[in-house]
Amino acid sequence: MRRRVAKLYEIQFLDVDSVQSELQFTLKDSVDCLRETKRALLQAAYAKKDARKLSNRLFKETAPVHIQTADILWAYYSAELTKKNQSLIRSFYVHQVFIEKDRIIIFVRFLYEKERNWFDLLKK
Repeated sequence: MRRRVAKLYEIQFLDVDSVQSELQFTLKDSVDCLRETKRALLQAAYAKKDARKLSNRLFKETAPVHIQTADILWAYYSAELTKKNQSLIRSFYVHQVFIEKDRIIIFVRFLYEKERNWFDLLKK
């Protein structure tokens, strides 16, 4: 029987300063911007992996399930974390994926279509 080793994701930002400066104006002062963003991106990465596993099983495919380069991850911030008490969604582009022995390091950067969220498009 073959033993499987779980690979853990780790999020790294290409430009930490831009992420921190962007989010410090929208998130509350008591919130650690980078920590909350990493947590939200990890949740998005694992959710995407689980969805790909499920679709592979349903459609009997063998597509890769791990996060790939050029994927988009969405960071969700609840209303309790933001200054305006509104939920917030920011998109991040997976620039590079580096696979080590027991972990997968995902390098992300902001996707700068942040001014328009999907729910803003419904208003027009």
